[in-house]
Amino acid sequence: MEGGRGEEIHENALNNSQEMGNGTNKFDDLMKEAEEKVYPNCKYNKLSCVVYLYHLKCLGGWSNKSFSMLLEFLKDLLPERNVLPKSTHQEVHEANPEQEVSPPKKKASKILRWFPLKPRLQRLFMSSKTANFMKWHHVDRVKDGKLRHPADALNWKDFDEKFPEFSRDPRNVRLALSSDGFNPFRTMNVAHSPKCPGNKIDVYMQPLIKELKELWEDGKAALISTISDFPGYANLSGWSTKGELACPTCGFDTDSKWLTNGRKWCYMSHRRWLPVDHSWRLDNIEFLVDNVNGGPWKKKSIFFMLQYWEHLLLRHNLDPMHIEKNVQDNIVGTVLGQEKKSKDNYKTRLDLQELGMRKELHPKK
Repeated sequence: MEGGRGEEIHENALNNSQEMGNGTNKFDDLMKEAEEKVYPNCKYNKLSCVVYLYHLKCLGGWSNKSFSMLLEFLKDLLPERNVLPKSTHQEVHEANPEQEVSPPKKKASKILRWFPLKPRLQRLFMSSKTANFMKWHHVDRVKDGKLRHPADALNWKDFDEKFPEFSRDPRNVRLALSSDGFNPFRTMNVAHSPKCPGNKIDVYMQPLIKELKELWEDGKAALISTISDFPGYANLSGWSTKGELACPTCGFDTDSKWLTNGRKWCYMSHRRWLPVDHSWRLDNIEFLVDNVNGGPWKKKSIFFMLQYWEHLLLRHNLDPMHIEKNVQDNIVGTVLGQEKKSKDNYKTRLDLQELGMRKELHPKK
């Protein structure tokens, strides 16, 4: 090995070990502080007591102001040597002692709350128990060809074949990104952000992409898929899930028709995934086919900045929970004839008449 290259590798290893050491020290300090008794001879430590109080706050729907009032009372009630926080905003006050403690004013701006990946991954490997779990898919997983774990899926196996150097170390982590509403304990006020970022979500993804690129270069972690509902799919992938070309699987071959009465897009050619000999494939009355064209791409997803993203077999997954709920709501609303929820209405029947389908449901004068 050449001297320059060897020194570079040694320096990188030293920096990584120092970074890991700093993370370990911070974690150890945090654990020591959490295990400290609330006051001498108390059966609760600081962590368990604060978590219990915060649990009551969430269940009771207490405001930050009322919770701070309770903490102030408990601070005076308990012995002087107690370690409970004085208020909800104590950490902010301790960082800036001269700054007056008061709830922040609402501002008409969007906020990014970023939790770095590296420290969280390090903590998973600090415990021998969780460290073994992180390698379970490689060491203890039953490999009989059945689908029980993401490692049994084609996407995982295909990734291993394309990037053998990464897959060679079972400690390397494969990640999936889930996009959905984030409101832990129902305490976060969203009045400052009335609209979701939509296609501009890539702006908020920049810290994540930067860290994922660093993790890939070090051979420690890779993002192999996303999980979202259908609108979230559009924001992450850049393919519009609305309009005439809404189907990401059919793509530019999506067969759609605009309903002039219902004022919405209807998607045709429901036979395309049926078996070749299925009777519906010969039914030219109930199903209509119409040629379409257009451009549904709204952007190039920021995930393509990752070196491996374009080589993934399946980049985006849909969360069936949201889809099933929406379909079920529509079915129940239609069957029960719920006002504003039923899909069976006069305009719908006019569209059926215009399409030449289901004559028994056409409006009768």
